[in-house]
Amino acid sequence: MNFWENYSNLCTKIEKSPNAVAKDLGIASGSVTAWKNGTVPHTSTLNKIAEYFGVTAGYLLGYEKSPAGAELSEKDRKLVDAYHKSEPVIQATVDRILGIEEKVYTVKVAARNGGAVTEKTLTEEEYKRLMSLPDVEDI
Repeated sequence: MNFWENYSNLCTKIEKSPNAVAKDLGIASGSVTAWKNGTVPHTSTLNKIAEYFGVTAGYLLGYEKSPAGAELSEKDRKLVDAYHKSEPVIQATVDRILGIEEKVYTVKVAARNGGAVTEKTLTEEEYKRLMSLPDVEDI
C-alpha cells in the first residue's frame, strides 16, 4: 500500500473524510489533492498525521505492515481528536500529566495603529523564533 491508501483507510476507520482530518491538523485541502495524486507529505506533516492516528510514519508510507496503534477504541479516538482540537495550553497540561511536557509561553501582542493588546500562546519553538527576530524601534 502507498501513503494515500493508508491515509484514506485510516480516515475511513475514524469515520472522517481525508479533508476533514487535514483540516483538524491545519493542512490545506490542496495538499490532500496532491497526496491523492501520488505526492508524499513533507516529514513534519507526515509525523503530524502519524501522531494524529497513533501510527508510525513508516506505516503511513507503506514500509510497515502493522498500523501499530491504529486500532484505537472509540473512546481513545475521541480523546485523540479532542487533544488535537484543544488550545495549546490544554495540550501542554495533558502533556505535563503524561510526562511529555513542552514549555508553553503566553505573550502579549500589540495590534498596529493602537488596536487592542491580546494574548497569544506559543510553543517553545515558536517563542525562540520570535525572540530571534530583531527589535523594531519606534519612529
